[in-house]
Amino acid sequence: RQEDLDYLIVSNKYAPEEDFVLPKKFIGVPLGKEEKSVLCEFMNLKDKQGHLLKWTSVKKALIAKGFKIEDKRKTIDGKKVSISIIYA
Repeated sequence: RQEDLDYLIVSNKYAPEEDFVLPKKFIGVPLGKEEKSVLCEFMNLKDKQGHLLKWTSVKKALIAKGFKIEDKRKTIDGKKVSISIIYA
């Protein structure tokens, strides 16, 4: 069962011969700028030139693999911040 897993292994659209791992700790929780950056570094997806993919490209890859991502604006300490929530 999915809830018993620590990681989900997802095939990589940008390099179909490779899979990428999505830790469950990133699923269903609000991700701010720092958490998105940590997720991008952890997943280590790279473009053709070898540059690390940023959140926008990682988000597209996750959506292409069937994940749903909800973007919201939230007020934290009086500041409006953008957050995203990944659903499996």
